[in-house]
Amino acid sequence: MSAKLAPELQEAKAQGITDGTRSAAFVTRAQAAVMALRAQRSKKSGGFQPMSLN
Repeated sequence: MSAKLAPELQEAKAQGITDGTRSAAFVTRAQAAVMALRAQRSKKSGGFQPMSLN
């Protein structure tokens, strides 16, 4: 994983979006859907805020 994304992974782990294992592996659609839902719930509660990759 790139050093640029490491802080994002740590924040996602802290917010319960992912456990951080196998961070370079592909995910299934179901796993992606669960992570997206967790991120949405966290954002609504004032938690995880994604960084721009631009």
